[in-house]
Formats: sequence, C-alpha cells, structure tokens
Amino acid sequence: MGEWESMKFDAAFLQPNYFFPAQKPDYTSYFDRVISYAKSKNMALEMEFDERALKKNSQDYRADRLRDYLRAFDSYGIIKSFPIAYYQSDCMVYSLKSSIYEEDRALYNELCTMISKRQKARGEK
Repeated sequence: MGEWESMKFDAAFLQPNYFFPAQKPDYTSYFDRVISYAKSKNMALEMEFDERALKKNSQDYRADRLRDYLRAFDSYGIIKSFPIAYYQSDCMVYSLKSSIYEEDRALYNELCTMISKRQKARGEK
C-alpha cells in the first residue's frame, strides 16, 4: 500500500482501522504508528465509524473511538494538512443527529465542529 505512487495512483487513503478491533487499541502508540506511516508514504487518512458509535448499542458502544479519531486528527495536524475520507456505515451522521440520546447529538456536534474547523483552516466553504 505504501507503493501507491510508483503504481501511478493519484492518491491513496490509509484506513487506520482503529474503530473496528474487538479490543480497543492503545490510542497513543496506534495513532503514532499509523499517522507516521501515512506521512512517510504521503498518504491521506480515513476516519471511520459505524452504528456502534450510537448510544443504543450499549453492549458494544464505541463513541469513544470516534472521539479518539477526532482528537488524533486534530492533535497530529491531519485536519489542517491532509485529505480525509470518511467511512460512516449506513446513515451514521444522520443517525447521530436525529438520535433520541443527547450523547449521540453531542457526538454529531463534535464531528461537525471538526469538519467546519477543517474547512475554515483550509479556506474551503
């Protein structure tokens, strides 16, 4: 995957896969490794989450992992300088926004704030 440029691709996005493992990875070592690799290979990054970010999934609730993406992408400078792809499962952004749970709507607002902050920093509308 790190040889994407020599294979004549225009761009490549690295999927960190932090959201999906059954056991939550260690935040610092995981994002240090993934983001360092992406930067060294001139790759963009993907932010990913699915319905387990919703409070109703209390048996396997993973909103903290989406918040970790938001925190890592901000603290490592990804928001300002890297293209970002989003994997959101079915209609997760809408599901967060329209949820009956305040926690979900707060997470929706955090995600929207990050995207808005990113657009402003990059001079996008």
